[in-house]
Amino acid sequence: MVNIIGSFALKKIYKTILTVTALSAFTMALPSPAPAQVIKGFELKHSQNYNRRAPGLKKPGENQVVIFSEEPFFKKVTMMKLDPPLSVRERVDRLLYGINTDVPPEYDHYGYEIRRYMSTVGNPKGITDPQYLETQLKNIKSALIILEYWGKALEKEIDEIEAVIQERGDTGSTRSTFRYNRALVKAFLVETRSWIENNRMLLEMLQDLGPKGYSYNEENGYIGFLNKEDLQQFVAIYESKMKALRQMRDYLPFQMMIY
Repeated sequence: MVNIIGSFALKKIYKTILTVTALSAFTMALPSPAPAQVIKGFELKHSQNYNRRAPGLKKPGENQVVIFSEEPFFKKVTMMKLDPPLSVRERVDRLLYGINTDVPPEYDHYGYEIRRYMSTVGNPKGITDPQYLETQLKNIKSALIILEYWGKALEKEIDEIEAVIQERGDTGSTRSTFRYNRALVKAFLVETRSWIENNRMLLEMLQDLGPKGYSYNEENGYIGFLNKEDLQQFVAIYESKMKALRQMRDYLPFQMMIY
């Protein structure tokens, strides 16, 4: 029964990856985003084509895989609001705040909180502790809720901007940049959900197995399984998770994520 459920879930992941690939191909054909800007005294940097490769997956021995354990730290911050945008173009640019444009944590209402909740999800040092798994699954649930709110807020803003552009009859760079940013937002939301869901599936698999079904060696960083089929399922989900992580690292604010 576990294998059937896992197989069905993995098909959903592969379908998501195909969707993301199509969206990514579409965005490559669109104009480049606006250059770095300065708002409220801080610099906004775009990720452009910068990409840092995520750690890969290795098989050191029978029924074992290598996992890694170094993570960023995110403290709680008091959220603040930016001043209202002064133009339609500024509204268009702000669609990418926290996505392809890095902003200080106090202004990154959704992205920073997602990274904070996901920063320790997948840390191998606690994966044999049922309480740890339960806590991290709660963090994942919180991240998914935040992503849901973020998606709705972006969708609302996109609809409003599109209505203004159509009403004004804009045909220049603002309209082109809007199309680019809209496509990038859609790709980001799909990729972020895939990344979070892959982490969820991995921890749920370990939770279902229970600590007697696998073990983790802190000295060599190996996780071992009593059942070879469980190892194969773990590797399949883990590889999907790593693909999703690599996609997330294409976005400047998420480049420090490791799980």
